[in-house]
This record gives sequence, C-alpha cells and structure tokens, in this order.
Amino acid sequence: MGRKPVGMGRVFPEGATMKDTIRFLAVGFCLLFYIPAVIAKEKWEVAKKRRSFTFNTMDEQAMLKAIRQVESNEDPRAVGKKGERSAYQFMPATWALYSKRPFIEATTNPMEAERVAEKHLRTIATALNTFDGKQRAEWVGAAWNYGIRYAVILSDKDHPQRVANLYFEFLIRP
Repeated sequence: MGRKPVGMGRVFPEGATMKDTIRFLAVGFCLLFYIPAVIAKEKWEVAKKRRSFTFNTMDEQAMLKAIRQVESNEDPRAVGKKGERSAYQFMPATWALYSKRPFIEATTNPMEAERVAEKHLRTIATALNTFDGKQRAEWVGAAWNYGIRYAVILSDKDHPQRVANLYFEFLIRP
C-alpha cells in the first residue's frame, strides 16, 4: 500500500502517492483560480464593451433628423400644445438642463437648439446604455418623447415606432 500524504486525512483514497497529491492540487488550483480568472476576464471584456457606449455605433445625425421629422416636421419655429419649442419640441425643463440661454431661443436660435438636442440625445443613449438595432431605436424615440424612465415601457407606442422607422430609412438614404 502507498503512503498517505501528510496532513491530508481522508481526502485521498488509500494508496494515493505524493504525485497524486500534486496532481490533485494542480487541478484544484486551476479550478479555483485560473478558470474563474479566465471567465472573469471574458465577462469583463464583454461588460467593458457595453459600458463604453459611443455614438460610433449609432448615426447621431440620422437619429436627430428622425426625431425632428416626427416632432415638428423639421419646423424650427414650431410651438407645441404644452409649450414645447423648436424642431425638437423641447420642454422648458429639458432646455434648462443643457443651456443657460433663455427658453425662447429654442425657436430663434437653431444652432443652440441643435447643440441642446445633441447633448440630450447623448444623455438618453448613455442612460439606455446600448444601441444595437430597431428595438433600441424605438427606446431612444420613446425616451425623447416620454422621458428616460418610460422608454422601455412605452416603446411600442406610435411615436417611437415612427422615430425608429425614419431612423432606419435615413440610414439607408441620408
């Protein structure tokens, strides 16, 4: 009969040698440290890609054009029923988040309205954190119209559907 490894008690079958112990410990090391580290690294790479959201994955101008089209038919002087202004139909609170200029400039200063729209779109996209297809385009459209909190819930309404459809149409023919 082989010798029992010192201090191992009944972990090994009777007759296990020191070579068996080393093999067992090497396999245990791999199972405990190496394999989880490899899996964690793969998960980290995937998570890193998801977190590093940029507009390289989305055509920002096509999305803004789709939003302008649906919101006001691209009329920079449009004023909505609830006091929304500009081609993007900003509410006063949304305008104040991104601009220090008076809200009246939403209709009189198209350059400022465009800048605010770009910032607001980036905020929405960052909050939604992904953009990889039609469903996400609908989320952006819903968030623009209803607010970020309601983007996923209300993405099946008519407004977000129209934004998504126009977005993909503008991608095909800018």
